[in-house]
Amino acid sequence: MKRRSLKQFLLEILLLLPVMLDAQNLPVVFAHRGCWLENEVPENSIEAVAMAKRFGYPAIECDVHYTKDSVMVIMHDFRNMKRCIRKRKGYARLDSVLGTADITYEDLKRDYVLASKNKAYRVPVPTLEEILTACKQHGIKPILHSNEVESYHMAQRMFGNDWIAFSGKDSALTEARRISDCMILMSRNNATADSTIRAMRALGGKVGLSSMNYEMYTREFCDSIRQAGFDVQASIFPAPYEAHAVANGASILLSNYVYMPNTGKKPYGKKKTGRHLFIIGEGTSIEADKETEFGASVLQVTFKGTLSVKFNDKLTYTFHHADWGTDIFGVRHFKKKPKVDIMSLETSEIKSATLSFYEF
Repeated sequence: MKRRSLKQFLLEILLLLPVMLDAQNLPVVFAHRGCWLENEVPENSIEAVAMAKRFGYPAIECDVHYTKDSVMVIMHDFRNMKRCIRKRKGYARLDSVLGTADITYEDLKRDYVLASKNKAYRVPVPTLEEILTACKQHGIKPILHSNEVESYHMAQRMFGNDWIAFSGKDSALTEARRISDCMILMSRNNATADSTIRAMRALGGKVGLSSMNYEMYTREFCDSIRQAGFDVQASIFPAPYEAHAVANGASILLSNYVYMPNTGKKPYGKKKTGRHLFIIGEGTSIEADKETEFGASVLQVTFKGTLSVKFNDKLTYTFHHADWGTDIFGVRHFKKKPKVDIMSLETSEIKSATLSFYEF
């Protein structure tokens, strides 16, 4: 490889610096249904609130629905709880459809538990009040994904304005704003930037857009919303689209697995590639030296070309830069030795790639 002069080297660093600084402008991550772990910590559970605190998430989203006797409980699959719960006796699966509105809270609490391989987490479905109390205890902001205005009144009584209302029902959000100056996330899955901005201005106060439609979140769309003074939340986008949302300017990620290095947590270790490493076809792999029970890994890569990046043999992302660019992306994991595989989809030059490891 041709040797570079000191002047050339410094010029390259100066050209790269704005890209590196831009990469630090990371979105905040909210834990979707709490910080749950597959087959271990159940979603929408009190333990998922505690785990969110452990991982450094500032807020958790939870789903509010009524039981038959009008008790507000936290359950996403409110029409059929079969996936989320088991019979208390014998830990048997449900053999028929059971929704929250089909059963009283006392019967739900007596006869069923949340599903988990860990017996310690096989506990009753929590009430909204129990989840809010846990959020209060751990300093976590609750995001009520709810159309039930009574839930907003309870959150306002317990948290003042320090909670988030989240709904696609305009009448519910209007009531939230009537009683509170909290942040409101307005759910829209098919809208233009102009119509969204008009709706958010009409609602008033601190407002953000939340969408599950990753095709909406172009750079132009996100820039328009944010320049108008509003937040943009990417709502449980599948891989690789949440990474594209980050690149396009989303300010919030509501996610089941994303971790971003903006929580103040210091990594316990790092591994790097060499500088000016060409990745052609066969790629490279960066791996931690130890397995962690509760952990996360974050890749920062500066390159030009097109890279396919796979975390922990599972989540695959494609990143592209015609000229030098930097991407940062991370995932949480459970009982794994973190690893990232980097493969070129065309001749690509990596200026640097660093995988940072976190333990919680």
